[in-house]
Amino acid sequence: RAIESFPLDEHLGSDQVLEIRGLGCFGNRVLFGKLREGSHGKVVALHEAVRNHMLDQLGSRCWVGQAKGTFEPHMTVSKMNRKMSRAGKLVHSVFYEDKGDFDFGNVRVRALHLCRMEAPRDPRSFYETVGSVHSARCVMGSPRVQA
Repeated sequence: RAIESFPLDEHLGSDQVLEIRGLGCFGNRVLFGKLREGSHGKVVALHEAVRNHMLDQLGSRCWVGQAKGTFEPHMTVSKMNRKMSRAGKLVHSVFYEDKGDFDFGNVRVRALHLCRMEAPRDPRSFYETVGSVHSARCVMGSPRVQA
C-alpha cells in the first residue's frame, strides 16, 4: 500500500478546490466534466507527483501502460459498461455537445484513490481500487465549496 504514504496535503497546497465546467466524452462511453485550465494543471501536477512517488516506492513494475503525459484529468459523470456498449447503448453527442459551458461548480479534493485500470473488476464498480489516501484538512462529507 505504497499510496498510503503519499503526502497528499503537501501536494494539494492550501487550495484544494477544482473548477469543473463543460462536458466531454471518451469513446462514446464515458461522459465527463472538464477541468478548467488552472484546475487541469493542478491535477496534472498531482498525477505526476503520485506517479513519481509510486515509482520511487515500487519501481517501474507499478506503473505500466500509461506513458508520461497521456493522463487526461476529468470528473466522470457517467460510464457505459462493456455490455451496454456492445448492445449499442452509447453516449451520443446530442446529449452533451451544446453543454460546453455547463458549470458543475467547484469541488474540494478530499481523497486520492489509486485504481488499477486493467484488472478483474468488482461487479459493483468499474475499477479495482488498490489504495487510498485522504486529506487531513478536509471535513468528510462536505465535498462542495463556495468560491
